[in-house]
Amino acid sequence: MTLPTFSMVDTAPMPISPFSHAAEADGWVLLTGQMPTDPADDNKPLPEGVQAQTRRVHG
Repeated sequence: MTLPTFSMVDTAPMPISPFSHAAEADGWVLLTGQMPTDPADDNKPLPEGVQAQTRRVHG
């Protein structure tokens, strides 16, 4: 087993908790869930509705 490599994406919002955006080990890549926060201001309210939130996360 290899030690995991942890990655952060510069253009993604910073996680609220101490998480990385992705971890890779032994051929597996595990991604964290992303909140539909505004990357420019994570204090802005979340968009209303699942479609608007999905578009925000997708970028």
